[in-house]
Amino acid sequence: MEVCSLEPEIYLQRFVEQGSRPHENRALDGSRPVTVSHQPIDGTASALVSVGSTRALASITLLIGVPEISKPAEGDLEVQVKFAPFSSMQSSIGSRKPAERAQSIGATIRDLILRGGVLDLEALCIEKHRYAWGIVLDVVCLNDDGSALDACLLAAVASLKNTHVPETREEPDGSIVSLPPSNDVSSPPATPLSQGSLVALTCGICVGKLITDPAYEEEKASPASLTVVVNHAGKVCGVLKSGSETIGQELVLQCAELCRKRCLSVAPLLLRQQPQVQG
Repeated sequence: MEVCSLEPEIYLQRFVEQGSRPHENRALDGSRPVTVSHQPIDGTASALVSVGSTRALASITLLIGVPEISKPAEGDLEVQVKFAPFSSMQSSIGSRKPAERAQSIGATIRDLILRGGVLDLEALCIEKHRYAWGIVLDVVCLNDDGSALDACLLAAVASLKNTHVPETREEPDGSIVSLPPSNDVSSPPATPLSQGSLVALTCGICVGKLITDPAYEEEKASPASLTVVVNHAGKVCGVLKSGSETIGQELVLQCAELCRKRCLSVAPLLLRQQPQVQG
């Protein structure tokens, strides 16, 4: 049997030591193309993002509810992430692993969106103590060929950046209803709910080197991984580490710089305009 099937970690290490990849014709610091398709499905807002062969679909649902007693001037954000059946070689019906990973990614995305300034929950308040908007953000990873968090976060942010909260009206019975968009051309355009952007870049770590935007086989064989998240201003908003290999500050700084470069090229794609392709 071949070394790659017996010991994928050693197989990957031999290539990385020579500055190359075993499965892809990319430099170690090369990322795959990113594409963003806006409003692929009906609803408030949605986005389909591809990072190479990894694809994630995000959609937004707006609901009117009652704010929490402890946060009377804030709305709520709920993030639900799922992996489609057989979205990767690890996925299988009845397996708990994809569900646990999806839950972790969902919690990470929510935390990044709120800490990174993408969404202000106070902007969701309709009337303090009484009514506020709740956002349900559903993200489905349709195909996981590595860097699933990167694609899911991009899809989530793209959906939020193209979400507009409707005007509301209080009915005689005290209930709140949302109003349809105005057809008056003289009316000012609605302000998007989100003004900020977040972009993530995942790198595998092998023999002290970064494997930028790893594909599935590279991700699986890497002893460790590092994800850096930056906002539209290039500020680092999150650093996620996993695995057995030590990750020094120098590698974090390298990954952060590569992430800033990705942000410059990808951020314009998050707004609804055409074409939406980054090479």
